[in-house]
Amino acid sequence: MKISIAQVAVASALHIGISHGAPSQSNDASLALNTPGDIKSAAKIIANSTMAHYDGDKPGKTPGIVDGSSSADPAYSTLFWPAILNYWHYTGDTTYNDALMKSILTRRGPNNDFWPPNFTLNFANTQVASWAHVAMAAAEYKFPDPPRDQPQWIQLANNVFNNLTGLWGSSDECGGGLRMSQDQRLEDYHWKISDTNGRLFNLAARLGRYTGNQTYVDWAEKVWTWMDKVKFITADGDVVSGANIKRSPDCSKPSSSTYSGDNAVLAAGAAVMYNLTNGDTKWKTRLSTVLDAGITKFFPSETGVLTEMCQSDKSCNLPQYWGKTISIPFYAATVKMAPFTGDKLMPLIKKSAEDIAGRCFDNKGYCPPWVTGPHRVGSFATENDVAGLGAVSALLVDDAPAPVTKKEGGTSNLGGGNGKSKSDGGKDSGASTRNVSKWAVLLVAASAGLGYFL
Repeated sequence: MKISIAQVAVASALHIGISHGAPSQSNDASLALNTPGDIKSAAKIIANSTMAHYDGDKPGKTPGIVDGSSSADPAYSTLFWPAILNYWHYTGDTTYNDALMKSILTRRGPNNDFWPPNFTLNFANTQVASWAHVAMAAAEYKFPDPPRDQPQWIQLANNVFNNLTGLWGSSDECGGGLRMSQDQRLEDYHWKISDTNGRLFNLAARLGRYTGNQTYVDWAEKVWTWMDKVKFITADGDVVSGANIKRSPDCSKPSSSTYSGDNAVLAAGAAVMYNLTNGDTKWKTRLSTVLDAGITKFFPSETGVLTEMCQSDKSCNLPQYWGKTISIPFYAATVKMAPFTGDKLMPLIKKSAEDIAGRCFDNKGYCPPWVTGPHRVGSFATENDVAGLGAVSALLVDDAPAPVTKKEGGTSNLGGGNGKSKSDGGKDSGASTRNVSKWAVLLVAASAGLGYFL
């Protein structure tokens, strides 16, 4: 049956539920999301539920950190705020802009590079890159600029770019590539993964498009070429999760695990390269190859709904729950930069959004899990609402303004900054080595594959 937005609004107002049965992809209820008004109304309800998980603006809490039961690791906050930023960009609703602005600027750290010293052991290069993506999107979307005495969005993104490229691996470490972590005390340090390197590629491409600076474009090409050389991108377009360089010093034995977020981040970056090169055949081919592989693997033909490989045996872990929050938003960004992909992607985005939205109103608009596995921490956890908000908001991508460049109305300026390229193996917080991150624990536990390390 189809559920109308009016029914959803009434159910939410009365604090009653709309029954959808168990949270599986075979539920018999779906939400009608046929008009921009429908989509904005649904997104507003889910946005309110999503922000209910955030208490960083309360006394004794840390601004920018989503400290819910499923999200105590600050790494997850890097996936929370992009959904809020996209929600503003797609709907125009400014309700949460002040919280978003404060969160980004608070988390920037003393060097304006998103490395707050008190979270060093809980962070990896991937999370730093994720914060840079938030700043980059703020510049591209013309989110209100920070006060003049604060670092500007594009400056923050550039500082992270400088730091990460300064950590690029030497010739005896798989011929290049970023490690997952800078901290040698963590198991993460011995991994080079597609998520980390894909985010650097994506960031470099977007900086190149925004600024027109060829250095960024060259780095995007360099990262893609390296990932192709070490077979993190296979000839068939699969994006495998990565390699442990203790076991495979040349990265010749990468994991065979694949995740939709890795595919989506690379596709979105390739779409930016296609756009800034005015439709270059090389980038169209690269984009199409990766995208076609992702569609085949993650959107089953019988449903058309985004599905992770781990869902087949209900083995998804918590990072994989969070991983699904980024896939639809990055696929939507792909459509915006490379419109030829829209015929393939938009029907899948719509089916996926309707699937998750149809589950989100049993509890006043809070969303149940979109994946299944033993690590689920709550029926209505933060990551579920973030996934729902990202997917529903993405339906408005066609009508949303395209990401700007500096020449096309961008207001964020690249100041002098104080980002530093780091080549000393990372920062040392002086904390005990017993305070290892959750990522390392999950990495060791997932001996058959990486899982999602975002």
